Amino acid sequence: MRSSDVNGLSGKAAFDYALEANRRFSAGVPEERISGLGDNAIFLSGAALNGLIVQDGSRVVMLVGNPMSKDGATSLMKLVVAKL
Repeated sequence: MRSSDVNGLSGKAAFDYALEANRRFSAGVPEERISGLGDNAIFLSGAALNGLIVQDGSRVVMLVGNPMSKDGATSLMKLVVAKL
């Protein structure tokens, strides 16, 4: 994400901003913390949104798809984060 996408923030603050924005959009879909992927990673899954938000250092990356499985999103995001 560009810093302009997350109100000029970076790192944990940008991750929290992106997560809250997606929580508002998704209206309470289930969340699952993913360990071993960046500094913070949350998978949101529901009818309106399937997304994985990852913080890796100062960067925040978001992957959205519908449908999208947690395992598939995690595998793809590991490749993306490795290229950052």
